[in-house]
Amino acid sequence: MTQTERRTFPPAPTTPHALVLTAHPLEDGFVRALAAAWAAGAEEAGAVVEQIDVHELDFDPRLMT
Repeated sequence: MTQTERRTFPPAPTTPHALVLTAHPLEDGFVRALAAAWAAGAEEAGAVVEQIDVHELDFDPRLMT
């Protein structure tokens, strides 16, 4: 790219997006209830919400080499 060329970027999304991450082992615990309530409110406000539960991913937080 030369100095006279300008970069172009795609337009910003008009719909807000949110990612809700949880990682608590209790399915009926406060953390999941809070996340679900927040996600429901965000969706009602027009946001696209994706929820990921790290505990269900069988994620191992120990960094081993």
